[in-house]
Amino acid sequence: MKRRLATLLLALALAAGLALPAGAAAEFQDVNDTDVRLSASQGAQAAERLHAMGLFAGVGTNPDGSPDFALERTPTRSEGIVMLVRLLGREASAHNTVSVMPFTDVPEWAAPYVNYAYYKGYTAGTSETTFGGGQALDAAQYLSLILRTMGYQDGTDFQWDSAWELSNRLGFTDYDPNRGGPFTRGTAAVWAWNALWALTEGGNRLADQLVSREGVTPAQAAAAGLLESKGGIALSNSYRVEDMADSYSGVLSVVGLPENAGDPGFIWTTSDPDVVELGRHSSPYLPESSARASIQERGVGTAVVTATSADGTMSASCTVEIINSSISLQIVGASGMMEGGGSSYDTWAEEELEFTCQVYPEDTTADRTMTWRLEEEDGSPAPASAAELEAAGDDSVRVLFHRAGSYRLVCETADASDAVRLEVEEDSPAYELRFSGGRQELEVGDSVILCLEQVKPEEKMPRVRVWENSDPEVASVAAVTNSGGYDAVVDGLSPGESTITAILEDGRTATTTVTVVADSGPMTLDLPSFPCTVEARDSAGELLYQVTFEDGSYRYDTWGLRLTLKGTVDYLSPNASGINVFFQIEDEDGDVVYDNVIALTVEEGPFTTTSTEFYPNLREGRHYTLELE
Repeated sequence: MKRRLATLLLALALAAGLALPAGAAAEFQDVNDTDVRLSASQGAQAAERLHAMGLFAGVGTNPDGSPDFALERTPTRSEGIVMLVRLLGREASAHNTVSVMPFTDVPEWAAPYVNYAYYKGYTAGTSETTFGGGQALDAAQYLSLILRTMGYQDGTDFQWDSAWELSNRLGFTDYDPNRGGPFTRGTAAVWAWNALWALTEGGNRLADQLVSREGVTPAQAAAAGLLESKGGIALSNSYRVEDMADSYSGVLSVVGLPENAGDPGFIWTTSDPDVVELGRHSSPYLPESSARASIQERGVGTAVVTATSADGTMSASCTVEIINSSISLQIVGASGMMEGGGSSYDTWAEEELEFTCQVYPEDTTADRTMTWRLEEEDGSPAPASAAELEAAGDDSVRVLFHRAGSYRLVCETADASDAVRLEVEEDSPAYELRFSGGRQELEVGDSVILCLEQVKPEEKMPRVRVWENSDPEVASVAAVTNSGGYDAVVDGLSPGESTITAILEDGRTATTTVTVVADSGPMTLDLPSFPCTVEARDSAGELLYQVTFEDGSYRYDTWGLRLTLKGTVDYLSPNASGINVFFQIEDEDGDVVYDNVIALTVEEGPFTTTSTEFYPNLREGRHYTLELE
């Protein structure tokens, strides 16, 4: 399981206060159930339960023949390592591991366990050659050992000298070093028992890890209450978390089948196919077996997956929780801003703005906690004097700029971020006049619409009372009666400039300069010299088609360019997929300003075709040439 899923699972445990995620099926008790979780004073019960599974041993024998667990005594470092290896379900592996440890002070009974733990990186010595196995083991050291077996990393997930901070969050301890009392073998047994119910870094329970590694049998685990089992089997997990953000599907398998059981023909079922769908697990390394099934993630939620033998004598279940840790953010616009397009906006100093950040997908289980910051354009932090940021909710922020500049407003969660660019000006008029379509000038004889637009936010924009024109010989101005009092039509009369002023009902004004230029005449486009021939060949040089164009014409207006061509298809090979005639338009300087293709859907013989409209940007008064290829 990916490290980011472990972080997410830890966040879920923090939020729920549980060692198992919320939504576990009733038969899988969570660690906070008082019937399952033991308190620090219940060391005897924990030791007995662990001893029944072979996970905890005494230091001797009592007069009645029972094991002497010495629960009131502080464990030694060697004893802690033995408990650790047994809790991992790796006692057999420890006895089969080739010695690699450099320590000379480890007693024979502890050597396989210390050697294995050193080989796996769970422990180190007190010097290069001494292990110090007889020294007392403290709470932080013991919890660090357990957390490492669960896949958590000290220095990343927890600090070794305060490991209880993570174990408390995972729910298998409730430890405060200021009131915890002495750390004893009884405390160690309680914590080991409780840890069996907690989630490992990989998203399953430590108990499942123990069963799947055959540290205990399914029957032993069922007798201890760790899982429900019928017929002495278990699944490789009794609780499992899968992330839809991962690109793979998990696999469940039956554990504990007798050696001579063959294939009992297990039937797999899911309590909610909309959350988990089951498929047949196939592998090039394993024979086909009904004892394995793949988990197909279909939706966020919890489902119980059950495998039952065909004769009904064996069954086991696993609660599968599907989460979705994928997350992306999008900052959406603030009221009172003029959007500059995309993720860039224009605004002004002393205007308070509010931004909201949306989270996708909505069902993500990733950490949604957002932080906001303001940066200069180069990415450095903006000084506090530039703007004030104030939270406006869990996903919103208010920004009040105090000075002009270029800034980036960034919103971040633990796994995602988004940013918008802000251009801040010191001040701007409340209104301005703009040509519709963004035109900067007009020719003699042309007309344009001049629009009054609101720039700064106002509750209501006043209408125009009168339009004034500084030079009526250059242009004429007349209000557009159906515009609501905000637009005027401007006609170009003669070359020159004229200032147009809109006087608003509240007395304020907005102005712009209209530039009128001489009529440059129509655009002209030269077509090829007809007749002209176009042909195409394949990679081997074989002729695919040959077309002779004998005549042509064009129409160019506000609706674009349309070409009409007449000619003859001289040859069309059966191997030709069609006839595509390429054309390009060059300006007076020989630069290509536009190119496209005309598809002819004709057979051999004469044709006349008219293209759909093309949209080259051809300017009035300019001369262009069209070539066919």
